[in-house]
Amino acid sequence: MLGNTISGATLPGRLRIVLVRAENLMASDLNGKSDPYVKFQFGGFEQASSVVHKNLDPVWNETLEFAGVSKNQMLKHGLKLEVWDKDYYSKHDPLGNATTDLAELDTHSRHEYELKLADPFKGSVFIDVTWLPDQLPRAGPGRLCVLIKHAVELRSADHLNGKADPYVLVRCGGEERRSSVRPHKLAPVWNEPVEFEGLREDLVRRGLTLMVMDKDHYNANDTLGEVSVNLWEKLKESNSHGYDMPLLHRGKPKGKILFSVSWEPSEGHMRSRMDSLLHVAE
Repeated sequence: MLGNTISGATLPGRLRIVLVRAENLMASDLNGKSDPYVKFQFGGFEQASSVVHKNLDPVWNETLEFAGVSKNQMLKHGLKLEVWDKDYYSKHDPLGNATTDLAELDTHSRHEYELKLADPFKGSVFIDVTWLPDQLPRAGPGRLCVLIKHAVELRSADHLNGKADPYVLVRCGGEERRSSVRPHKLAPVWNEPVEFEGLREDLVRRGLTLMVMDKDHYNANDTLGEVSVNLWEKLKESNSHGYDMPLLHRGKPKGKILFSVSWEPSEGHMRSRMDSLLHVAE
């Protein structure tokens, strides 16, 4: 019989990790830098981040997930991370490791961690961790999370170098969020989340518009392409969906953008919903 506390939950869910950044890492290369990436290990499974080149204070803002994870499993296994220096002609060099038991997620759905790398290494890794049950409420307050993944085959907007400096504007109703800029890229990778808070029904019915813009320091920013999404078609019966959509520029397709959209209820609403689910399971 299941108990009626969240810490005893065996409901399936997913562990979402936003790898934000690291600071003060060790230099492993002759140039006084490193090419760091991070491996996350959970319950016998492993996922790795992208590589940030020649940087001791890398910024990722990259999201990784472990699916099929109950809260009991999460608290039993905890989370381990390893920071490595990417080498192309020899073995990768370790830059440090850290662990956390994720105990804060026993009573909260989300927590930000600063994990100091164990001796003899130095530096810290900053992560934002959320546990989300698969059976989320489909109404009430919460946040609409848009994970901007990457774009490909963008049009060139900078005539001197044949590239662009793209960023993404995300609009939901009258609100707007924006990603960081990826200089000199026609196939930029972001893996950045943006969020809109409110009632699920209102946010989903508003739909989304994503505009890929070229950052110009001396003139008005150029539009590289845009796409509008009717969220109601996919999210009326589900809490998340991935999109791979062509970008339109002056009515013609040019490039495409990949992103995902998910609904996360507010913590108080989720706890109330989970308590009711657990009572039913008793």
